[in-house]
Amino acid sequence: MGASVSNVYVQTYETYVRFLAQQGITRLRPWVMERSVQSEGHNWERLGTQEASEKTGRLVDTPDQDYPWSRRKSIPVTYHTGDSTEQEDIVQMIIDPNSNIAVAQGKAMKRAVDDELIRACTGDSRDGQGNAITFPTAQAIGDGTSPITFDIITNVSEIFMDNDIDPDAEKGFIIPPSAAGKL
Repeated sequence: MGASVSNVYVQTYETYVRFLAQQGITRLRPWVMERSVQSEGHNWERLGTQEASEKTGRLVDTPDQDYPWSRRKSIPVTYHTGDSTEQEDIVQMIIDPNSNIAVAQGKAMKRAVDDELIRACTGDSRDGQGNAITFPTAQAIGDGTSPITFDIITNVSEIFMDNDIDPDAEKGFIIPPSAAGKL
């Protein structure tokens, strides 16, 4: 038997596919409002603020302050990913690659959602007619290349407070792993 015994060694194959390291969930989707509608765009109606005035006597007219209404528009973007298999691939691989490919495609789409949300956070918004509204530079802190610090976090909180953002509203930061390490 001697030298040729290695020709008949049994080879086994894993029936479970291990995915290479990749983000498999959407981290940002729970932090946004979304609507699933069949349209070329969705309008988000907004109501601005007014100040209350002191009532100075009995039976005075209630002021008509004409609250400012505005609209933001979201325009859907389509993504896709794909791969192909043939019937003989399934037979030769012992496992059905299609279900694993579908899982990998799902992970790719979830990452695309996060990428789109990051672009939306840092880009211009759209008015009701779809025209670009530039992000106010006074609300930007830094250029995104500096390490995140406690001062930056407190500056963001200050901007929220200056703009009367509800203190009870949940807020989050989008930071890269390197920034978390430096913080």
